[in-house]
This record gives sequence, structure tokens and C-alpha cells, in this order.
Amino acid sequence: MPLADARARVPGLLVVQHDPVADAAWLDRLALGCNRYTPLVAIDAPDGLILDIAGAGHLLGGEAALIDDLEARLARLGMTVRPALGPTADAARALARYQTRPAPDEAQAVRRLPVAALELDPEATTALVRAGLKTIGDLASRPMANIAARFGADAANALRRILGDAPSPLDPRIAPPPVTAERRFAEPLGSTAHATKVLAELVGEAMVELGERGKGGRHFRATFFRSDGLARSIAIETGHPTRDTALVMRLFAERMDGLADPLDPGFGFDMIRLAVPRLEALGATQLKLEGGAVRDAKMDELVDRMTTRLGRGRVRRLIAADTHIPEQAQLALPAIDAPPPEPWQAPEPGEPLQRVPSTSSTRRSRSRWSPKSPTVRRTSSAGGGRRMRCAATKAPNASPPNGGAAATMAG
Repeated sequence: MPLADARARVPGLLVVQHDPVADAAWLDRLALGCNRYTPLVAIDAPDGLILDIAGAGHLLGGEAALIDDLEARLARLGMTVRPALGPTADAARALARYQTRPAPDEAQAVRRLPVAALELDPEATTALVRAGLKTIGDLASRPMANIAARFGADAANALRRILGDAPSPLDPRIAPPPVTAERRFAEPLGSTAHATKVLAELVGEAMVELGERGKGGRHFRATFFRSDGLARSIAIETGHPTRDTALVMRLFAERMDGLADPLDPGFGFDMIRLAVPRLEALGATQLKLEGGAVRDAKMDELVDRMTTRLGRGRVRRLIAADTHIPEQAQLALPAIDAPPPEPWQAPEPGEPLQRVPSTSSTRRSRSRWSPKSPTVRRTSSAGGGRRMRCAATKAPNASPPNGGAAATMAG
């Protein structure tokens, strides 16, 4: 309908500019808030959410009570929803978008859906309607082989998914973490300080589970669910696997203090969840007598705190690269992800330094610490010019740098 006709019919119509980016961000926030019901929440862009509530209905007294609670929370945010339950993700999505008449059960409701619920291309949908197949039930009464031969394999596959005969996988917004700990409250918490204390308890519970698995956490994510339906997530990372509760809480404190938008409880937090999505093996270690391990741990802790406060892209570590181009000899990687530098293997005191004779073509002298150690090349003198090759990523016949000029360096 044109905007002029709509304003003529509804004089008080409020018109706003469509902002797809803002709509996607708002849908993402709603999906985060729906994580209170299940960790398997998928975004059905541009205006839908799919929740896998299998095994989660008992938390609120059944699936009907869960739907009522979800509708009430979204209504407080000014949202109008059309919820639907189905045996598969495709069936629930079709019922929410295309169901127009009530049905005694889910199976009958799916069979009464129009063939447009298969969401095929317009030509295929028109061909189905012209053939007298107007509902899913009409199409399901025909052999699948005939449907695939006449209307294409896509129609048969879509019909199988919506009937539950073929898998209908769900792509969750956030993959379920291997370790979680959560706390629900009968009365919402109105203080951020109290919520931080509860978070410390959850971190302690997660560390106990990590210890039983022989693992350490590298990524920790705390989600604070507000009673009005919104949620706020705060994540931290560590450079090495850890089970240190005090260290994790210090990093959370650093992140909360540096938030541009402080953590606001609103009408209170009614649920707090801690997730550890990234685990690595962490066994018992023995400290060195000279204290090297203690110094390394202090340095790792400093890198974690600086990364948490400044951002992972602002704290970098230089890593040597295998290239002959001087400008690319070192890579600046995030310090929290970069491997630790390899320690230099110093020679033993009194170990003789052996001299390797130079060749006749190049007047070089080479030295090494011992016959078993790698050769350390040292150039004493060299003559003549050498041509620097291009990067290995270019074609073999590519021109050298600086417009094809040969770079000559004296020995």
C-alpha cells in the first residue's frame, strides 16, 4: 500500500525510516534475552527467532507456561509476537508465519498449512496450486518420488523437513558451551555489587567442574538477565588455560570498570549465567627452583589484564615470520593469541667454538657451538651483487619491487 493511501486511512499514522542495521541489532538483543529459556536460540532474519525448548519446558511449569512468560516479557518491550510450537524447527517456523486456522494438534495444524509455507520459488508454488495441491496435507498424500519428478527435489526435501521425515538442523546464535553454571532468583537482584558476588560463586563452581575434567578455561562469558526481558553479556579471555577464580574475577572487574555503558540492573537481575566456551588441557605443574615459572605467570597475568582493559587488538606481540622481505620479517599478533617466544639456548660455559672453513666462491666464515647444534652463519665478506626475489605469494615471473629495478646489496 502506498504511504499516501495509508495516511489517508489512518490520519494519526506514525511513520519512521526503516533501519535494517538497527533492526538486526535489536533482534540480536532479543535473541540474547531468550537464552534464559534455552541455549539453542537461532535468528530467523529479518523478524523471527527459533528456540529449541526440548527438555526446557519443565523449568517454568511446561511449554505453555514458557510461551506465556516469553510473550509477557516481550510485550513489556512493546513487541507483538506470534508464537508456535512444532515437532521440528521448520514446522514451528511455518506455523508461526502461515497458520490461519486452529487445529486439534500439531500434526493436523501442519497438514492444514498452505503450500506457500514450503517457501519454494514462485513458479513452483504456482505449479502446485494449479495442480490442485493447495495444502501440505494434499501434497503429503502423494508419493515423494512423483513430487520430486514433477516439481523438483527442492519441493520434496522441503516437505520432508516440515513433516519431520528429514532432519531440520538449527543453527544457534551461540554454540552451547561445554561448561555452564547459572543461578535463578525468586526476587530480582537490584544491586550490581550483589550480582558480582553471585558471579564469583558461579566462577568457583565452574572451576571445580574444570578441575574434575582436567581442563582450564580460556574464554569466560557472564550473562546478566534482567526481569524486563533484556540481557547483557560480558566476556573475558586469558592467554593460557586457568582455574584461578581470583584471576578471572579480577579480569571481570577490569572489564566492568572499563564499560562505556555501565551494567544497569534496571528492575533487577532474575538470572545470572556463566559459560566457559573454550577449554584447554591444564595439568599439574611444578615450579622451577630459579623462579622462571613464577615470572612467566606474572607476565601472562599482566598481558591478560592489559588486553581486558584496552582490547585484544591493542596489545600485540611480535612473532618472527619465515620470509626474506625485511618489512614482513615480523608479524604483530594479538598478545593473548600469539605463541610465547622461544627461549634462546645459550651455550654451556667453556664449550669450544668450532670454526667451519669457508667455500672458495663466497668468502664467508661460519661458526657453531657444537657439532650437534644448528650452524650459525656469520658473513665476514662477500662480493658481487645479488637480486632480491619477490614475495612467494606472487607469480614466479613477477617483477621485482620498486618498478622492476634490481636491488643490489654489498656484502
